[in-house]
Parts: sequence; C-alpha cells; structure tokens
Amino acid sequence: MDVLTLDNVSKDFGGLHALRDVTCGIPEGTITSLIGPNGAGKSTLTSLICGIHKTSHGRILLRGKAIQGLPAHVIKRLGVARTFQIVQLFSNMTVLENVQIGAHVKYGDGWLGALPRPGAADHREKEIADRCMELLRFLDIDSYADSMPSDLSFGHQRTVELARALVAEPEVLIMDEPCSGLAPGEVEHQLRIIDELRGRGVTILFIEHNMSVVMEISDKIIVLNYGQKIAEGSPQEIMDNPQVIEAYLGEEMKHASR
Repeated sequence: MDVLTLDNVSKDFGGLHALRDVTCGIPEGTITSLIGPNGAGKSTLTSLICGIHKTSHGRILLRGKAIQGLPAHVIKRLGVARTFQIVQLFSNMTVLENVQIGAHVKYGDGWLGALPRPGAADHREKEIADRCMELLRFLDIDSYADSMPSDLSFGHQRTVELARALVAEPEVLIMDEPCSGLAPGEVEHQLRIIDELRGRGVTILFIEHNMSVVMEISDKIIVLNYGQKIAEGSPQEIMDNPQVIEAYLGEEMKHASR
C-alpha cells in the first residue's frame, strides 16, 4: 500500500516547467529513493510534498487524503517530516532543545514552545523531554544532550537534525542527501540507522547522489529527468533500464552494482 501518492503533479515557475505530470507512489514502510541529475526536479518535488510550494496541477495524497496546497506546518502535523541537505540547527540552543522543537511543532506550539515558559505544564514538558532523550539514546548521541551544536562533528549534527524530525513521529520522513559530507564510517552508521527506522515502520523518501548507497539501501527507486519521471522500480530494474543509464547513470550504474 502506498502511504504517499503523487497523481499527475506539475509545477511551473513562470515559463519554467519544473515538474510535468509526475505520477508515482511511496509504499508504506519502505525506503524509496528519488534520483536524477541536478535540475531534474527532486527539490521541487519534495518542496511540494512538504507544502513549501503549491502544485500547478495534480494531487498529492497522504493515505488517500489530499494535502497539496496545505500550509507546511499542517502537513508536518499530519505526518510528513524532513531533514535537509544543509544542516539547519539553532546554534544558540543545546542539542536537547533543538530536538524538543520538533515535538512542540507537532503539538502546535511552534518552535517557541520548546523554550522554558513560566507556568508551563510540567508533566507535558517532562514527557517531551523524556521522548527526546529516548531518541537521542536510540541514535547514540544522548551524551551530547547538553552540548551546543557547534561542539559536535558534522556527522553528529546531521544526527541531531534527524532526531528533531523523528520526535514528531512522522509517517513519511524525507531525507535530503543524509550521507553528504560524511566520512565512510559515518555513512555506514547513518545507513544502519535508516535501515532500523525502516524496520520500525517509518516510510522514507531518500534523496541521494551516491549510487552505491542508493542501490544498497533502496526498496524502490524513482528517477526524474528534466522534470519528468522516466523510470520507477526496484534497484535491479533501474540498473537495467537503458533510458536511465543514458539520461543519468551511465557506466556509474555498473560500478555501483559490483
């Protein structure tokens, strides 16, 4: 069953056709990778899903309910979260406070709700803090809870951003190049976490340029080129698709399979 469905989705920016009639599905509890050359429309597609931009045409369905055109904070509350290619953390807040923001956004308080407030409901605040610490332990960064983001390695900063997205308990997690800028050991650690998230039932839309990583982790791959979907299928099907090889992967595909 597809938890997220795109039905003939198009997006125009003036005279530029960024996406044209894209139809695809993201199966529940899987890792679906979105690949394509620079300018293919990957960022536009994820921005439409998250409510950053509005579709020019078509529908985006979350469990059968249309979400296109809804505000970004509403879509997040409905169960779509994301991490970014460029890590976006609050430098003047601790790791724990950064993660707590994700919980308060889910409950409708906005990011200001994560800050200490006179007369705040102590029980609820403790529940949120406990949930955040549980996530930090799962991600093996609980020892950094009181640290500032600038004191962490880049890899650990990525993990903090992941914790902030997960604390909202999303049904769909969009990960934008989560392995970019990481050392080989950090990539392996990141992939283990992602694989465990899939095992826990989180549906992941994975944007990544490293084809070895894509082929290793994906259950399904969607390929965009010039704003159009040119292929959709298993890693093996994508690897054997002549149109994909010609448009994007070339000989790199063969190397990724070895």
